[in-house]
Amino acid sequence: MAIGVLLLIPVLSQSLNTLSAQSSPRFSLRSLAGDYAVLNHYGANLALGIGTVHFDGNGELRGTLLLNRPTSAGTREFVSLTSKGTYTVNEDGIGTIALAVTLPDGTIKNATEDFVITNAIWIWGRALAMGIEAAQREQSLVLGNGVFVTQTYTRRGE
Repeated sequence: MAIGVLLLIPVLSQSLNTLSAQSSPRFSLRSLAGDYAVLNHYGANLALGIGTVHFDGNGELRGTLLLNRPTSAGTREFVSLTSKGTYTVNEDGIGTIALAVTLPDGTIKNATEDFVITNAIWIWGRALAMGIEAAQREQSLVLGNGVFVTQTYTRRGE
């Protein structure tokens, strides 16, 4: 009996490894689909942006952001930003967002975010991102001075 169990261990181990590999999510453009809340974090609590982004599941997005930022007079102001752009997603859940951001004065600046899907569910036959963490390659488009910007995306309900 003990010999039979010992012979089954490698077979069961291989079966579990195969099942695990087959059930691992494979991400794609369709993994980002729907409406997401976004928080933009600027430096060490220098400013905060809150907004929404819609990913279309085919590589395009659009969004709005309300930014609470400091002024040169030592007060704070709220400014509205809009964005549109494209995104890519690798099978491992790492991707890139290329944005054209319209600033309060109407000028358009470009930014690139690198992201990783941190939370996903399996629905409609695909892995759907529920949480994303991102970092912008460029300094802040609206604050400058080398301010580092990170983003947290959370999928909103249907």
